[in-house]
Amino acid sequence: MAEHDLSGLAYGYLTAKSQAVGRMLTRSVSAGQVVQPGMLAQPLLVHRGQTVTIVSAAAGIEVTSQGVALASGSRGQLVKVRNSESQRIVQGVVSGPGRIRIDG
Repeated sequence: MAEHDLSGLAYGYLTAKSQAVGRMLTRSVSAGQVVQPGMLAQPLLVHRGQTVTIVSAAAGIEVTSQGVALASGSRGQLVKVRNSESQRIVQGVVSGPGRIRIDG
């Protein structure tokens, strides 16, 4: 943490270390450079082509199956997945590493 003149920071700035925890830089940063919110992204938890676990939940029942991610995504992002058994393409939310959740 360091003090800087805020008038030159048009794209915002972080006010606490906790705002960067669990995130990754999207570009190189020099020593002493201000880290702005747009320089940080959530890490990808699902990668295109990866075998993933599909979790379908409805009325208190969960059913899991395997599929192949058709796109990469971070926690909370919608991604399409091809169900390995039925070959149907479904869309769900990335809920963790290699996990897609479909709520019905």
